[in-house]
Amino acid sequence: MSRFRDLVLLGELAGEADPAFLATPEFARARKQWIGLLDGLVRDAQSEGSMRADVGTGDIVLLLNVFTCHLAELPVHVAAQPARFLHLMLDGLRAGGATELPGEPATP
Repeated sequence: MSRFRDLVLLGELAGEADPAFLATPEFARARKQWIGLLDGLVRDAQSEGSMRADVGTGDIVLLLNVFTCHLAELPVHVAAQPARFLHLMLDGLRAGGATELPGEPATP
C-alpha cells in the first residue's frame, strides 16, 4: 500500500479526509485491505499468546487514531513525548496479568 493511502486512511480515522475521496471505490478497497492486514496481525498475536484476547482490531484502530491524528488535543505533557505513551499503551495490549476489559471490542 502506498504511503499516500496510509496517510489518507489515518486522516479518515481522524475525520480529516476529503468526504468525496472517502466515497470512492479506491478508498473502500484500500481501507478494507489495511483493516485486513491489521486484523491478521491482531489475530496472529492473539493466537501465539502475546496479545490479550479481549482486544479487537477496532480497538487498535481507535488507539492508533489518538496517537497519530489528534496530537494537538492531547495534554501537553503527553503530546511532548507521544512515543512514551504510545509504548505504554502498546505494552497494555500484552497478554498476561491484564485487568479484564469492560464492554466489547470495537469493530473497525
